[in-house]
Amino acid sequence: MTQRHLCLITGASAGIGAAAARLAAPDYDLMLSYNTDRAGAEDTARTCRAKGARVEIAQGDVSLSADVETPA
Repeated sequence: MTQRHLCLITGASAGIGAAAARLAAPDYDLMLSYNTDRAGAEDTARTCRAKGARVEIAQGDVSLSADVETPA
């Protein structure tokens, strides 16, 4: 199995973050973060898994150092 790189995408529950995740999924494994829309992040994760990515999701606000230093 070929080793895949890991890509961290913030704001992955909708908009540009979700689009970036879908574009990266065929070539990268993903760590998706979201702030409030868990259902949106899970939907993005499902789509990305269908494209071959291994995906983990985490809730947090990347503008808050406490959320970044202690992932959920």
